[in-house]
Amino acid sequence: MAVAHNLALPLLVASDADTLVYIDPAPEAKALAATRLIMPQLGLNRVHSQKLLDTGSDYLKCLFDPRVQSRAMRRRFPSGLPSAFQSIKYVLDLTPPEVDEEAVIFLAELSCPLGVRVWARSRARWGLPSSRVEGVDETDPADPEMPLEYSQARHRTGIERVLHALEGQDPCLDTPCKMWTFFALARLFGVAAAPRAFDHILSWFFEPNNATFIQVNPELTYRIACGIRYPVLCRDAFAILVGEEALHLLLDDQSQGRPRAQATRYGRLRETLDDTELQRIEYASKSFLDHVLDRFVYLAGTTMPWLETLPEYRKILDFSPATQEQQVVVVALVDTAKSYIRALIYQMLRPQKVLPLVGLVTGTLKDGSFQDYPGATLLTAYNRMPSLARILTRTSWENLVSDTLASDQEHLYIRKTSLRIPEHAGLSATLTDQLCLETRPVLVSEVSDATEAFREISFVQSGTERQQRLRLFSWPQLITEVTAYVNEFAQGMLAFPEAESKSYGFRFAITATLTCLTENEFQFLPLWAGGNDDGTGGVFQGPPVPLMETGGFSAPGPSVHTGSVAATSDLNDDDDFSEIHPDDAVSTVLGASHRATEGHTDEVVSVNEEVVLVEALEGEALDWSQLDHVSNHLDLDGSDDDTIMGSPETVGLSDGELVDDSDDDWNDEHEHDEYEHDEEIP
Repeated sequence: MAVAHNLALPLLVASDADTLVYIDPAPEAKALAATRLIMPQLGLNRVHSQKLLDTGSDYLKCLFDPRVQSRAMRRRFPSGLPSAFQSIKYVLDLTPPEVDEEAVIFLAELSCPLGVRVWARSRARWGLPSSRVEGVDETDPADPEMPLEYSQARHRTGIERVLHALEGQDPCLDTPCKMWTFFALARLFGVAAAPRAFDHILSWFFEPNNATFIQVNPELTYRIACGIRYPVLCRDAFAILVGEEALHLLLDDQSQGRPRAQATRYGRLRETLDDTELQRIEYASKSFLDHVLDRFVYLAGTTMPWLETLPEYRKILDFSPATQEQQVVVVALVDTAKSYIRALIYQMLRPQKVLPLVGLVTGTLKDGSFQDYPGATLLTAYNRMPSLARILTRTSWENLVSDTLASDQEHLYIRKTSLRIPEHAGLSATLTDQLCLETRPVLVSEVSDATEAFREISFVQSGTERQQRLRLFSWPQLITEVTAYVNEFAQGMLAFPEAESKSYGFRFAITATLTCLTENEFQFLPLWAGGNDDGTGGVFQGPPVPLMETGGFSAPGPSVHTGSVAATSDLNDDDDFSEIHPDDAVSTVLGASHRATEGHTDEVVSVNEEVVLVEALEGEALDWSQLDHVSNHLDLDGSDDDTIMGSPETVGLSDGELVDDSDDDWNDEHEHDEYEHDEEIP
């Protein structure tokens, strides 16, 4: 165990101070003093009363009450103040309580959560600043690398750190445990929101690379942000928690009373939050789930209204058919275009190759209760989810703005897609019907025939040859416009919740779920955080209700009712994702290649070696112009009737195999997507 003097700060001895603050040594120090092994250290700091009172703290204000001061003076100076202390007007006793309810409160608040105690272990992995993680903490004799959950010495020096901060001096928060203790004491003393206190907490977070703490420990970050009332930090952490809860809400039916999982789907260990904050997250998660699925339906549902904003697509809609035959041609082209584009979009839900994270830590504590996050689960979680759940992840939307669609052309092609909707998700009938829309195959011949037929009936022989060509419908131009729109749309889904986050260098680099919350979700936050919760509970009135462990919210709330629910099946059913093997296709006109491109590795490892396939997490934006290559090579005579249109699957396993997750207990709860292959066409 580290000795106490390594943890202490110099005493405050301002000559013009008018307040004397006592912090008696811990009982263990007194016991050692009795055996004459060491002398007990008495914390005796001289501070300015006005600096304490300027914080507006009711806790500190009570200590300056005349009756409290009278008792403190008699107890500490029964014979009157010594001549050395003649300038002292007030005496404060901040010695930690040892008994009664107050002692229990201090012990509970100052006990460092696991995420705080293990954070310094990641200093090499994340490049954490030494000034914030390499200080000295009292450690557990059984595990020299693990700081004590609670330390009486850290408690007492923590009080001194708060006093140093309020006096305008550096509290030296050089370990995560010191930061947490400083925060907890500042909150208990009612000074956490005072600039001289919270500035040091924010400085700890915003030190280069230390902001990663927000993603690894969002619950703790949220508690700190609420304690210091800092809106940006609060909304960032809230967005992560809501995104994770929305995924949990969709995947897990908690109405049967099963206990809540200790870890998230991506392997992040959850920390505790009180019922009030859990209720905010639960309400917001239901709203966010509806929002994300609604946006996906807008992009790839039946109507796809955004297509009407594209100039090339407007050429189809602006054409007025003169006969029934021409009307059939127009309808056929519209259906073909929507089906083709929808199939490309749906491939955002395909399984992924993954890049092993730098400095991946897989070790656990001795009792096996903890694995550092992000770990191996993060690398495999996406592929083990049902396809519907993948819509809530960043990975699926990154597929629409990455170049991975063009990297494995000789692999599988989606033939049919249908998502399964769980009843416990509580989705509306309209949304359910849209999500259950089946994506059909689109042949090269269908695109070429529909395009050529429309060009024939819409051709107007007037003006120059170039003018005639510009008036004609162009499939490659349509794909170009679709590319631009879809990329921008996907970028919006990947947006961060706060623009201010960038000002302190925070990026959601390892956050796996979406964080693009809207005001419909942020409204559940308190007023100081930019929400609408004024404490009356009115913001929680109205539908919808997330189904939690007991079939309702984790905290009492107003009566809320859902609308009609028309679910097709549970997620335990297989998603209907059937695909065609490349050998079944006559041609792979999308430009097949195994070459390694920027952001990709050229190494593919066998599944039998139980090694996760590698692909860069970040690459150049998807060049959808490669899809124009399809249009430029269309056989307008329909000779390529058997070729399936659509971007390729990126799993890239030999013989069409997928990673076998059958040994994982996740399969006990949810069946995974099945990828079936038709028999080879002779």
